[in-house]
Amino acid sequence: EENLVGYWISDLMRERAQQVVGAPVKFAITNAGGLRGNIRPGIVKIADIYEVMPFENELVVAEYTGAEVVQIVKDGIQRRGGEPCSGIRAKVLGTPEKPEIIVTWADGSTIDPTEIVRVALSDYLLSSGDNISTLRKGRRPITTGVPLRDLLLDGCARLGKLKAPLIAP
Repeated sequence: EENLVGYWISDLMRERAQQVVGAPVKFAITNAGGLRGNIRPGIVKIADIYEVMPFENELVVAEYTGAEVVQIVKDGIQRRGGEPCSGIRAKVLGTPEKPEIIVTWADGSTIDPTEIVRVALSDYLLSSGDNISTLRKGRRPITTGVPLRDLLLDGCARLGKLKAPLIAP
C-alpha cells in the first residue's frame, strides 16, 4: 500500500537535509511505523501533525554506499512492503516466492554500488535500524538539530502562505 504522507515527509527530509549540509542528499527514508496517523482532508491543524509524528525524532544525514541504499530499500520492501523514501524508484517483479526488486535513482539512472551518497533519515533509524540493519551502517553522521515534526509544520506553513493545498507526491 502506498504511504503518501510518508512520501511527503521523506521529500521534506531530503529537501531540508540538502539545505543544512549545503550539498546534494540523494536519498531519504522514514519508517512507516513511526507515522502514527494520517492527514485528513480539510484544514491541517498543529494537532494533526502531532498525531502523524508524535515522537521527538531528529533529522540526521549520514553517508552510505549505493549498494547499501539498494539494500536498505530491498530490506524495507521485504519487511513491510516498503518504507517511505525519496530520491529512488523501486519496482517489484517476479513472484512472491522469487521476487526481483529493481532500485534506481528517481530519474531512472542506475545506482553505482560504490558511490558514497548522503542520506537523510531520523536519529531513531540511524541508531536502531528499525530491523533494517544496513541503516545502522551510516558513516560520518551529521546531526541537524531539526526535529522531524518541525519539517511537517514548516511544510504546512509554507503551503498555507501560498494558499496551496497539501497534495501528496
